[in-house]
Amino acid sequence: MTKRNRAAKVRIAGEVMELYAPGLKQVRRRGNIQLYWAKDETPECADYRPATVRIHVDLSDPASKETIEQVCQREHDCLMRWLEKGNDDKERLRPKFNGTIGSLCLMYESDPESGFADVQQNTQSSYRDWLKIVRGTIGQRRIDALSAKYFRTCYRNWKEPISPGEEQRVRRAYGCIQMIKILLG
Repeated sequence: MTKRNRAAKVRIAGEVMELYAPGLKQVRRRGNIQLYWAKDETPECADYRPATVRIHVDLSDPASKETIEQVCQREHDCLMRWLEKGNDDKERLRPKFNGTIGSLCLMYESDPESGFADVQQNTQSSYRDWLKIVRGTIGQRRIDALSAKYFRTCYRNWKEPISPGEEQRVRRAYGCIQMIKILLG
C-alpha cells in the first residue's frame, strides 16, 4: 500500500487549513460538512474494520485541527499495524462484553468455546435469526437492570402478529426466549 503524503484541506474557523490527516474524507450532508477517516480502498485493505470512523469536531473551533489530525493518524496507524500482522487481528476485532444483551449475543455467536459452535448448521441458522431479533429489540438493555418480569413482556411483544388479524408468532417468541435462557444460563 502506498502512503499518501498529500495534505488535506479543510475549512476550519473560516480559514482553509492544510492538515496531515491520512484517510480524511469530507462529506456534505444537508448543507453541512461531516468528516470521516476512511480506510484505504486497495484490495489488501478490503477486510479491515472499521471501514470508516466519524470525526466529531466543531469546525468553527481552530483547535479542532489537532483533533482531526490525531484521529486520522491513530486510525491510519491501526490500519498499518493490521497490514503488518497479515490480517491476524482477531483480538482487536472480536466482540467485547459491555454489559448489554446485544454484546452477550455477539460474544455467544463468535466465541469458539460457546455452545453455538457445537450445534449443527441448521440449528445455528435458527439461532442466528432469533439472536438477531433479540439484538434488534432489547440488545441495548443492560443485563444488570433486567428482571424476569421484563422477559414476559418481551415474549408478548415478540409473539404479536405482523399486522392485526394475522396469526401470532409464537414460534418466534419461543425461540427468542430460548436464546435468552441459553445466554443467561
